[in-house]
Amino acid sequence: MVDLVSNDPPRSDMCEACLVRNCQVGTPGYDCIKTGVAVVDQFSFECKNWVDEDDPLDFSIGFEYTSSVGGVETVWFQWSRLSLFYHRSPSGTLRLMAQVLDSAGALSRSKPFSAQRLQLKVRSQQEE
Repeated sequence: MVDLVSNDPPRSDMCEACLVRNCQVGTPGYDCIKTGVAVVDQFSFECKNWVDEDDPLDFSIGFEYTSSVGGVETVWFQWSRLSLFYHRSPSGTLRLMAQVLDSAGALSRSKPFSAQRLQLKVRSQQEE
């Protein structure tokens, strides 16, 4: 008899993208602002509370946007043990995506791949 044990992928559905300001996430008065100026303002992309019995977890956060030539482009950050990334984004509406990989190779994709995509509106300096 052979016992097979499947490897469940990491689980959670919490990912957030916010404009980085002088106050820190979770402090009183903190607001998660979803708009900013392209290339100038910095955004934090974070996936919280992901769990899996096969630690450590690796994270890759990315986004889709419509390029200046009209096609949809996808940008992925390199894999990291950190679940928080900072980025200055191009203008347009960004759809945040995340992938989480456990140490045994099981991969999860965050809910933003479905209808619950997180969106940021990044405007150009001329739109201010």
